[in-house]
Amino acid sequence: MLRTSDVLKTMQGLAPGQRAVWQLSPTFGSSFTVVTLDPQKNPKDERRYTLNLGGSLEKALAAKAFMAGRRSKKISSWIGDRNPTLIEGPAALRKAA
Repeated sequence: MLRTSDVLKTMQGLAPGQRAVWQLSPTFGSSFTVVTLDPQKNPKDERRYTLNLGGSLEKALAAKAFMAGRRSKKISSWIGDRNPTLIEGPAALRKAA
């Protein structure tokens, strides 16, 4: 199980267009959570994250955004509070988890 700080490090390690996938604990339905860093640069050059949620990875990828924004701490806190397990992410960060 990961802490919120681990989730935040993973999110901050994403390259534009890259995604990270966590599976939440059974207490929270074992749902899959996908966070994608928006590949588009905005005028202020800020990072924008999108969080999708679903009962399976396929459903999470096809779902509408559950949460989106520039606040990586808010999104990482939501995931971290649900005892996640990192399934997919940047290779260097996956080894550390």
